[in-house]
Amino acid sequence: MNGKDIKLTLNSDLQYFAQQAIQSQRDKLSAEWGVVIVQDIKTGDIIAMADTNSPDPNDPGKVDAQDRGVRAVTAAYEPGSVEKMITAAALIEEGKSSPLEKFTIPSSYTVNGQTFNDAFAHGTEDRTLAGILGWSMNTGTVMAASASARSSATTG
Repeated sequence: MNGKDIKLTLNSDLQYFAQQAIQSQRDKLSAEWGVVIVQDIKTGDIIAMADTNSPDPNDPGKVDAQDRGVRAVTAAYEPGSVEKMITAAALIEEGKSSPLEKFTIPSSYTVNGQTFNDAFAHGTEDRTLAGILGWSMNTGTVMAASASARSSATTG
C-alpha cells in the first residue's frame, strides 16, 4: 500500500556503530573510502550497511558528488579480502579448521612456486584463523588452506 508495508531490516544501533567504525578506520588509515555490510546469514537480511563520507541527507551538497552514492552496492573493488572469508568459511564448514585454530605465520609464504605477502610488514606471528581474518592476512589464509589440502591428501 504505497510503501506503508515496507519494513527495513536495518538495526539502527548496529548501523550507527558500523558508520562510526568505518569512518574512524578510513580516517586512521587515510583510505579513499570504506564500507561495512553486516548480514544475518540465516535470513539474508542486511542489518547494517555503512559507507564513509556519508552525506547529511538534509544537505547532501556538503560532500563531493562521488561520495553521495552507496559504494557498498555500487563500487567495484578487488575481491581479495572477500575471498579470504569464503576460504575460511569453507574450511570451517568442512571441518578442516576452526576459528580458534592456531597458525604460525611467516612474513611471506610460498606454495607451488607462488609467494604470498601481506599488505603490512610483520615478522613471524602466531594467529588464530579468526585473527588471520581480522588482520586480512594473505599469508595466513593461504597457509590455512594449504594445511587443509595437505591433511586431506595424506588422510584421503
